[in-house]
Amino acid sequence: MVNKRLDATASEHAAPKAPALRSLLSRQPLRTLVHLFILIQVLFVQLPIRTIAYVLLPRLTRPHPQWPLGRSLLVKCLGSYRKNTRMLNILSGRINKSVLPLVKVGAPATPVWVPPIDGQATLEGDIKLWFDSAHCTTKRIPGFWYGRDHHAKNGVRRAKEGEKVFLFFHGGGYIEYSAHPSGPIAALPLLLLRASNKSPSPRAPKRLFAAEYRLSDETAFPGILADALASWIYLVKDCSFKPENIVLAGDSAGGNLALALARYLRDYRPLSKEGLFTSSSPIADSLLLFSPWVDLSLSHASAGPSSSFNKHAKFEFLTIEGCITARDRLVVGLPPSVLRSRWMSAVCVNRETEEDLFDNFPRCIVVSGALELFQDEIKALVRHYETASKAGRSGQVEHVVEPLAGHDFTVVPFIYTEENKRIEQRMARWL
Repeated sequence: MVNKRLDATASEHAAPKAPALRSLLSRQPLRTLVHLFILIQVLFVQLPIRTIAYVLLPRLTRPHPQWPLGRSLLVKCLGSYRKNTRMLNILSGRINKSVLPLVKVGAPATPVWVPPIDGQATLEGDIKLWFDSAHCTTKRIPGFWYGRDHHAKNGVRRAKEGEKVFLFFHGGGYIEYSAHPSGPIAALPLLLLRASNKSPSPRAPKRLFAAEYRLSDETAFPGILADALASWIYLVKDCSFKPENIVLAGDSAGGNLALALARYLRDYRPLSKEGLFTSSSPIADSLLLFSPWVDLSLSHASAGPSSSFNKHAKFEFLTIEGCITARDRLVVGLPPSVLRSRWMSAVCVNRETEEDLFDNFPRCIVVSGALELFQDEIKALVRHYETASKAGRSGQVEHVVEPLAGHDFTVVPFIYTEENKRIEQRMARWL
């Protein structure tokens, strides 16, 4: 079943064409009427029926026999809602990046502008070739300061001597969500800062910068990576953080972007001419990857009935159809083969394993749910990282698995409350 759905791939230099039904449903007022019907069906049909079934026959009807009633209802009803609204192209948590986003008084973050890089002068290698091929451009993007003195009342955001900082990239398949403090992903930056404040280490980061990178309807993958690089340059050049004091972090697709940025920093050493990033400098303090999507080629989803994409589908609000849509939108203007590259798929079944895949990468912690779609590729990532670590070619890697959690559980603490408490405690010790 999964293999058939994976056959759809973006054409080499054109956007994927929407089916006639999806095109029809994008028109008003039909779009609103169908959306209303989906909401009514989920709230007044599915919810009561599932509640009765889950209460009367919990072991037979709940997605997992050990899941509580609330988690079972939220995961299945949210999953149904997301699956049905996909045909309406309803995306969540997106913001206008052409103006500096507004935040409420008392919000835990403050927006700032990140200057664009010169794509032609700064980018190198395959990323530069793909950047040109997809006709990408660069532009300034917003970002959000979280944590200590995020308002910067004195107007100064420069790093103190030896200060560490999180550079965070939000998830959402590169098609939705944002770094805004009102969005759902904000739960993870706030968790990291709470953990850091509880850490016994006096050097644990007390500030976090969340980059509001462009999504795949605004630019292709090379343009998104250029935004991530611009955010890193902003921290190093404008805020005077040393590269070895930056903690690269991200969830889901944001974890993929954090890995790609780490690889770019390792291979091309930007700002080396300015003396800000020498060949001997560590590329980062560490990597924090939460349910990372590390195989955008979806090669691990083709493993048949034994794959986590098949075995764990009933535990997820994430779907294979959603992954296919996100994948195809990311490579518009590029040959589909780029999906198998190490830049977009750190682990790929259909590519020979490179021995230097994680050479000179920093220490890393990977957090995932045992029931998530991406579990197979996450395990492969950890295995390859461990190989490099045991050979002395990279920092150590640690994999923290929550046995009853699904994908990206750290951004939905209202569903996975106890799991989030444990991860917060674990991160406090690790930082």
